[in-house]
Amino acid sequence: MNADFGDVNIIVSKQDAEKIWDKIDEIDAVDAAQQAKLDTIEEGAEVNVQADWSETDTEDDSYINSKPDALTSSEIQGIVDSLS
Repeated sequence: MNADFGDVNIIVSKQDAEKIWDKIDEIDAVDAAQQAKLDTIEEGAEVNVQADWSETDTEDDSYINSKPDALTSSEIQGIVDSLS
């Protein structure tokens, strides 16, 4: 079977050609899924905001909401001791 890829002409078996077309269909499906995901992103959304653990201004983009309280060294030691 001849497969014409623009300037390249490759002779492959029918079985191999079917595998190639199945792979192309699979890639197209992934691309469609990725595009659907991208379509859900709000226009003007910020990209790659770097979170800052110590930021306290809740209006700042780098503020981390709902972060757990930090453990003291004695609390950490108590946890370690309970594991041994």
